[in-house]
Amino acid sequence: MVTCGCTCGNSWRLVVVATMFVAMLFAGGCDAGAPREQTRPAAQLAVGVELGDPTGDEPTAAEPVIWSAAVVPATAVAGAEVVVEIRARMAAGWTIHPVDASPGPASPTTLNLELPPGVEAVGDWELPPTRRPLDKPGSGAVYEGEVTFRQTLRVDKAAAAGALEIRCEVGFQACDAEMCRRPEKVSLVANVRVVE
Repeated sequence: MVTCGCTCGNSWRLVVVATMFVAMLFAGGCDAGAPREQTRPAAQLAVGVELGDPTGDEPTAAEPVIWSAAVVPATAVAGAEVVVEIRARMAAGWTIHPVDASPGPASPTTLNLELPPGVEAVGDWELPPTRRPLDKPGSGAVYEGEVTFRQTLRVDKAAAAGALEIRCEVGFQACDAEMCRRPEKVSLVANVRVVE
């Protein structure tokens, strides 16, 4: 063992621990910086099919939230209503904050639809229920496990037959009992086919 020849004792260990903590912060552990884009290719997204994760991916600590999108039903006649469903699946121990969360240290979930001509939103988003974490007394409500956000859409009566692309940009921040990751954005795409 190397000694410093002075009365420094174990202070070098404190320096090493402090240096590791600062490195973790700069690596993105608790950074509240600008959201980074995390976009999955459209081929990996649920496109007008029943909800499910088409990639087969399971949420992990490296990617604690997996998103998918679908339009139900996947086909509609002009003038009909359909529902776009945005689903989040979270790894065990991970949560995201509600859409209606108060501004605070963690970012609320955001859902921004980009609708094609001939499709309009009807009413507000139907939000999933939240829960209060038992391991964090006094903390706010969160989403955990698997949740689905639903928005009713109306296809215009004059819509031509064919596929219509529904896009949704989701903003979220995943947290576990130890830390919150950087805010992220995911772009999702789902199709509805207008039939005669």
